[in-house]
Amino acid sequence: MMRQYELVERVRGYDPAVDEEALNRAYVFSMHAHGSQTRASGDPYFSHPVEVAGILTEYRLDTASIVTGLLHDTVEDTVATIDEIEHLFGDEVARLVDGVTKLSKLELQSQNTRHLPILHACFPEADELEEIDGDEVDTEPERDSRSPTAAQTTPASVTNEQKLL
Repeated sequence: MMRQYELVERVRGYDPAVDEEALNRAYVFSMHAHGSQTRASGDPYFSHPVEVAGILTEYRLDTASIVTGLLHDTVEDTVATIDEIEHLFGDEVARLVDGVTKLSKLELQSQNTRHLPILHACFPEADELEEIDGDEVDTEPERDSRSPTAAQTTPASVTNEQKLL
């Protein structure tokens, strides 16, 4: 599992203006929120959002997107709430986490943030890629068959969106 400082260094490698404090807070928050949850392998469940965040760094996404990767399962799988995320990480991250949590219902027509189209394309792929390497958590709910899969997302859409940033 990637350590906290390794994630920060990976982001700093392509974004010298990285908000280290936000990444550190999200890493610790997610670790505490997931607590003693484990995957089928017995590994801490927290390893999943860390690996997803690591995969998202390969797309060279900004701090808010990487923070979202760390927090993406906290609202769904722990007692954390969107209101708590908003209070601790701000409105933008709260909207991103909420959008990723509801990805199957999310439309790409967001008037409030430029990140949602990128995350809509990246998250299913990163989540699927990590789950291929890892294993499912015993308590994770079944995926809705209507949710986008890695096969339905195209890396070209990510590239085109990144050009806009």
